[in-house]
Amino acid sequence: MEQRVGLLEDLLARIPAGRPVIQITYGPLSPVIKMPDRYVVSHYDFVVRNIPPAQLWTYRRAV
Repeated sequence: MEQRVGLLEDLLARIPAGRPVIQITYGPLSPVIKMPDRYVVSHYDFVVRNIPPAQLWTYRRAV
């Protein structure tokens, strides 16, 4: 899990402020633990037409 958090933080540091990192996953929960002081995690959408159904998660730098 620490490796995922590190990768996410590296990505967020490289993109312009306010831009999201979008992740598609098949699990019902966010693949990265929530750390509101460092980044904001949002469940964006549920893709029903995908088999199996997919989840869209967005991550943004905390302000």
